[in-house]
Amino acid sequence: MPIQEAPGLFVTNIVLLTLPALSSILYLVGWTDYACRNPKGELVTHLLTLTVFVWPYLLCLAQHHGQWGRKCTWGVAALMATDIFLAVNFDAGISFTAFQLLMQTNAGEAGEFLVTYVMKASTLLCFGGVFAICAMGLSPWIDQKLKTIINRHRRVFIWFIVPLYTMPFSCLPCEPEDVIYKTVRSFAYVLSVQNDIKEVRMATHCVRVDDCEFSVPHIIVVIGESFNRHHSNLYGYYLDTNPRLSERQRRGELYVFTDAVSPYNFTDKAMRYMISSSRARRGESWTEGAMFPTVFKKAGYMVTWFSNQGAPGGSNGWLGFSCLGFIYDKEVMSESLDRWNSKTYTYDGQLLDNTLNGTDVASHSGLRNDSAKYRLTVYHLIGQHVDYKERYPNEIRYRHFTSNDIRRPDLSDDKRWTIAHFANATRYNDEMIDRLCSHYANEDAVLVYLSDHGDEVYDYRNHVGRSHSHDITPGMARAQFEIPLMIWCSDPCRLRHHDITARIARSVNRPFMSDDLPHVLYDLAGIKSPAYHRERSILQDSYELTERPLLSDPDLIYEKIKDRTSHAIQ
Repeated sequence: MPIQEAPGLFVTNIVLLTLPALSSILYLVGWTDYACRNPKGELVTHLLTLTVFVWPYLLCLAQHHGQWGRKCTWGVAALMATDIFLAVNFDAGISFTAFQLLMQTNAGEAGEFLVTYVMKASTLLCFGGVFAICAMGLSPWIDQKLKTIINRHRRVFIWFIVPLYTMPFSCLPCEPEDVIYKTVRSFAYVLSVQNDIKEVRMATHCVRVDDCEFSVPHIIVVIGESFNRHHSNLYGYYLDTNPRLSERQRRGELYVFTDAVSPYNFTDKAMRYMISSSRARRGESWTEGAMFPTVFKKAGYMVTWFSNQGAPGGSNGWLGFSCLGFIYDKEVMSESLDRWNSKTYTYDGQLLDNTLNGTDVASHSGLRNDSAKYRLTVYHLIGQHVDYKERYPNEIRYRHFTSNDIRRPDLSDDKRWTIAHFANATRYNDEMIDRLCSHYANEDAVLVYLSDHGDEVYDYRNHVGRSHSHDITPGMARAQFEIPLMIWCSDPCRLRHHDITARIARSVNRPFMSDDLPHVLYDLAGIKSPAYHRERSILQDSYELTERPLLSDPDLIYEKIKDRTSHAIQ
């Protein structure tokens, strides 16, 4: 019998596959907050699946005919440790989202991720503990002991011990799901995303523009990254992290919106719905809506796309899965973009240097300047993406804040430094936006800035980054989903377009979700197209006020989750 020949391997695999379920029991008795917070049970692995018993038995058969059983057991241990690590640090185990983010990651981001997380105690405990269990379970001593027990008490082991071990998990308030099934299902789902680009191509070819007034000749869109607006003095933060933009606001040329949120707290989905004319809150597929760069190019604007998170042919991870994979598809690109950058940079300032002076500008026709009469220019920045201290140059003039400036006596010096680095990154981002405003100051231009999502920086709990969980607390919604939105108008624009500036001023307190961005841009340009829905432009007095579901989940309405009186950042 295979189990009798390799009992250590069999028992080790059962233990590995049930580790998250054990954590679930600890959660229920209040010893840990890991697991079972999602009612659908997507964060935990459970015993009540066929895989938990079939898989160990199959490995015993493999071991009977060679050493593949032991090798696969170490693979299960690695998956299990990864699942627990993701759950502990990001409130999500192995999932489609985790695979998607992995495919988007380039070498630089991977290095920063490792620096941020690899030496954390939770990481060492996850991987060290799981591998220790695996090594102990596969040791000859344990194997021999189990063989002796099974030979003496075979019926007890099969009919009593195993059911007794599994009984506590049957009462867990989650659906059964094991790590092997989750891994296979998630990877299969990732592969299915390839169909999205085919759908985007079809939607691109179907874009129609009936007319364009070219109301604003030059529209600049700046998309930031991980900007927690509650760490900006534009939104009441105690540190002067946005001095230049605050001055522009004081002069009446910058309009700061007070109630903007993102439908997603991760870049991929947030960016896709920010670019597509579809509406996330209504469950519309982002691939079916016209992309705003495509609409603008069809309308007669010269469209420029400069990104510090990806470039055609650059090191973008698995480009097809990145948030820019669809825009850089050859078919889509030919219909949507006129100019773009050819590489990415360590700092956003380098991107601005090399694109504003024309050094790094590629195009279909070799056109490098931006002398066209009507232009749409998009800048996609790296912003405040973790690791925060890597987001600004290591020079004295950019180190405005230290741990001593952070009013959080409850945190260690290292954690206060993390907040200080975020503050410095925010101030550096302030300089970048101000540079673009200065560069286009003499043109009839409007600049729209918003971020894809926010980032927690020890705002109300011991956490940095984001959580990929459906258990969204008011504090999580505040730090991760609320985003900055601001519109800058040049002096020539304010002189020529009193109606536009008046409509912008009237709209700053209206609730906004970033999936409506394309319609604001169509409104500013005066584009007439089936893609444009007037009621979705926040600048219109007829703007449609609707509930804003987070993660496209009708049960996660932002208005019902938010709590503006609690979790105040100190």
